[in-house]
Amino acid sequence: MVRKAPRSASRSTGPPERIDRFYSGILRKRIGREVDRWCEKTPNNIRHIQRIDSFFQGRDYRFIHIIRDGRDVILSRHPHTTHRYYHVEPGEWVADVREGLKHRDRENFLTIKYESLIQDFENTVATVCNHLGIELKEEILDFYDHASVRRNPAYFTGLEKMHSNSIGKWKQTENKERVDELLAYPGARELLKQLGYF
Repeated sequence: MVRKAPRSASRSTGPPERIDRFYSGILRKRIGREVDRWCEKTPNNIRHIQRIDSFFQGRDYRFIHIIRDGRDVILSRHPHTTHRYYHVEPGEWVADVREGLKHRDRENFLTIKYESLIQDFENTVATVCNHLGIELKEEILDFYDHASVRRNPAYFTGLEKMHSNSIGKWKQTENKERVDELLAYPGARELLKQLGYF
């Protein structure tokens, strides 16, 4: 996808903002001749589907919307912070998931659950590959041994093997107050039930 626009940006139909940064990033990287597609994973893209549509002007692109249990999402924070700074507020989770669900019936749109990606990796990745029109190869299933990117600022500790450490943190007693914030937010309980988390 394309880079996120600032939160204050209007939902106009113009091209996504700062696409020049994406282009400059592509130009700075060494990309092999065999590469025929690119991926952009800014979470806020879900807020700008119409602008992304406008940018592609009818050309094919694929969107993967990953939904995660909101009770765990609102507990996420940067591992290097010393204070409790949370990445996502309850209202943001509700709004973003609702926005994504508006598009789930589109042919170029795939909705998957984070928990399925972790707990049923092979089947979920097969679904993703089918959506992208690519072959499910051993290199994908055994990504840890074949990944060419081992370090990235988004990884914090470098590339890791699949684990479920981030699933179900909301059940821990020390997180009850924060989880209650989400459950008290209008529409959050209903959305969790709709998604099968309740």
